Order: sequence, then C-alpha cells, then structure tokens
Amino acid sequence: MNRIDLIPATIIACCVLHNICLNHPDELINMYEEEGRNFVVANIVEDIQVNLQNNLHAKERFYEIC
Repeated sequence: MNRIDLIPATIIACCVLHNICLNHPDELINMYEEEGRNFVVANIVEDIQVNLQNNLHAKERFYEIC
C-alpha cells in the first residue's frame, strides 16, 4: 500500500468484516459455498459448449483435408 492515509480506513474495514464473519459464520459459509458452486456449474457448462464447438470444427477440418 503506497498511500498511508488509507491504512486506518483499511484496518477498520478489515475489523468490521472480521466481526461480521464471527457473528454469522454458518450463514456466510453456506452463502459463499453456494456462490462458488454456481460458478463451477457455469464454467463446466461453458467448457462443454466450447469443447463441442472445437470438436465440430476439428471434424470439419479433418474432412476438408481427407
């Protein structure tokens, strides 16, 4: 951190976040895990779509060459 005038505000923000996590640990963990699962599912679906497109393009190129 280059700006020392922001250090106190950053420390206070970290302390507030820490206290929130201490007061509601289970709710926050469940929400965090659910959000992470949504991203994983979205990435898997996207990967499948990209792989299908790549396979189709590869087959087209294969038949062009042969």
